[in-house]
Amino acid sequence: MTASLDIDELFHLAIHASGEGRYDSAITFLKQALDQEPENAEMIYLLAAQHAQLGMYDRAIAGMTRSLELKPDLHTNRFQLGLLHLTLGQVDSAVSTWEALDNLEDQESLKLFKQGLCALIQEELDTAHAKLDQGIQNNQANPALNKDMQKIITEIKKMRNNSDEALTGENATENTMDDQQVLKQPNNENTLKTSIPNPVLLSAYRRDSDNANDDD
Repeated sequence: MTASLDIDELFHLAIHASGEGRYDSAITFLKQALDQEPENAEMIYLLAAQHAQLGMYDRAIAGMTRSLELKPDLHTNRFQLGLLHLTLGQVDSAVSTWEALDNLEDQESLKLFKQGLCALIQEELDTAHAKLDQGIQNNQANPALNKDMQKIITEIKKMRNNSDEALTGENATENTMDDQQVLKQPNNENTLKTSIPNPVLLSAYRRDSDNANDDD
């Protein structure tokens, strides 16, 4: 008789499969794990990450939300859920999701990343760049998330360069007026989706889930 896999084995098999892009296998392992522990927040969280990778965003949001209901201190999960909302143009939902991160210490990287992205929403590019950069410097625990935030900083630099070029062009005044009309839109997908990598940044999901499992 073949022995069944325990939840830790299923977790690490899912992580390995996901890392190789075998999302079908990862989902199968995670569903087997959830058959054993239906309210395991980390498993629900990682399953939601697979759904996000596949573009099944409704399921991803539902799963991440459920994992936070079960374990509110999954701070990286909360940050990434807000980021997913933001990539979908759901700005109000992103900001609401991130509110609990305000309870973290001022120098906590996730709080700084949240502040940087909120500044980006408001088109405060200098503040956004500074907060994201400070968050990267303070974040020693999750290099994968730093890499993802650096991608956003790169996009912010491109936005600055494009703005500078528009202002120095012969149609600078007209371009500036057009830009201002776009930036006034609260759910402006053009600005947000060009500055935030899509699909959702699952390297950070995998790292945070692994750390959470090790802490148990």
